[in-house]
Amino acid sequence: MDRLDRLDQVGSHFKKWSQMLLTTDSAKDILPTERVGMVVFLLMDNRGRKFTTAELARTVSLTHQGTWAMLAKLSRRLPICQDIDGWYII
Repeated sequence: MDRLDRLDQVGSHFKKWSQMLLTTDSAKDILPTERVGMVVFLLMDNRGRKFTTAELARTVSLTHQGTWAMLAKLSRRLPICQDIDGWYII
């Protein structure tokens, strides 16, 4: 299995997991570290795509303000930027 096949497989698992997460009652039980990991993975797995704060907030079950604050903190150390269209990895 080459690297691209592995990345496709990981991306597929993440999409299934995030969909399951959004449809269960356990969304409130997600740890902050897990939320950060989900957002960073989603941004890295979809380089070139811009996500709105609202999209990411729905994915990690946070408020718009909470998600924006998390991304702003992450952008201090990681190559994450926001422009008028959304958040993305440089």
